[in-house]
Amino acid sequence: GVINSTGAVILKNNANAAISKGNLSKVALGNSNNYLSTVANYGELLIEDGKIYTTEDYNRAIYNKGTLNIKGGIITSDGDYSICIVNVEEGIVNISSGRLKRSDNNGCVISNYSTNKVLITSEENLSEPIVETSGYNDYSLIENTSSGTIEMTAGKLYTIRSVTGIKNSDSGIVKITGGNIETSSNAIQGNGTITIENANLTSRSSAAISSSGNITINSGNIISNSSDYRNAGVFLGTGSLTINGGTIKGYSGIKANSSGIVTINSGNIIGTGSYGGIYINGAATVQLGQKDGIVSQESPSIYGNYGVYIANS
Repeated sequence: GVINSTGAVILKNNANAAISKGNLSKVALGNSNNYLSTVANYGELLIEDGKIYTTEDYNRAIYNKGTLNIKGGIITSDGDYSICIVNVEEGIVNISSGRLKRSDNNGCVISNYSTNKVLITSEENLSEPIVETSGYNDYSLIENTSSGTIEMTAGKLYTIRSVTGIKNSDSGIVKITGGNIETSSNAIQGNGTITIENANLTSRSSAAISSSGNITINSGNIISNSSDYRNAGVFLGTGSLTINGGTIKGYSGIKANSSGIVTINSGNIIGTGSYGGIYINGAATVQLGQKDGIVSQESPSIYGNYGVYIANS
């Protein structure tokens, strides 16, 4: 069946509930001071199938302040400045299957605030989750603010146009230990703490990672396919980058600006453009290998027109 409403919320859950079929839609128009919600969850909510969506401006398909488990179904938001999921305070979102999608309009797919957590993973006998947008704007698929946490072990984040995959602000934590992020803008952007392991991050037209936070790459593939000299596999500003393995590839494999500190203990750094594997600009510092450790002739491997290109100091 179909449930719709012109009020503030269609379904409000304060206890335990499950959605296994049907459509829930929000048709009322909100505004910048009054966002409306199709579903408001303050308890524990399981979504197994069905469609939850909003087509109007300033709406949220799901507002979560409890525990939200998504194991299937479709969640969409098509209005301007509308969002699929807003997760606040100590809310927890577990996404193990299903599809979350934004249209061409302004707004992100998931907005994660405060000390809460979003986990994108997989579950046996379920298809892996997909988070995507066909939009083009300054928003991102996932916005992580304050000290929120984003963890991804499986699934796919995908953008068709110039939208960031995950934007990490303030002291937020992003941990990607599996799955694929493919974007036209940065796969991951921002500050905070970023850890990559056994994951594939690809940007078609920008740096795969652009950050002034603290980045650790233990394994995986971090690829920028941009032919623009300003881009790189990883662009580091005033933060730190530690590489213990994996492949980082771009016009420059790594571009370090300002006072960024780069430590490369292992891995493959590949530059496809004229600057080489590592491009250093400003007062950035790069350390290759472990001091007083065992010397390896195989790793780290740095390849490019120049292995290391040092510009302005």
